[in-house]
This record gives sequence, C-alpha cells and structure tokens, in this order.
Amino acid sequence: MPLGAAFMGLIGELAGLRAAFAVFALATAFTIVPFLRTVTPARLKA
Repeated sequence: MPLGAAFMGLIGELAGLRAAFAVFALATAFTIVPFLRTVTPARLKA
C-alpha cells in the first residue's frame, strides 16, 4: 500500500492528477476482472 501511494503521488506530480487517476483505474480494472471471472454465482452458492 505505501509503495502504491508513493507511486501514484509521483505520477500525480510528474504527469498530473488525471494521468494518476487513469493509471489507478486501469490497475483496479486489471485486478477486478480476474476476480469476477473466478467468483461466480454458482461458486458463491456452493
């Protein structure tokens, strides 16, 4: 977590807040998509 915050702060300073939020949104999407493929309603019922 601290490394991610520092990395986003660095991107925010160098490229701007819009770029930092874009990078953060992409990183979040890349972690959520595999999770949603793994956790299905059928597996939640089991």
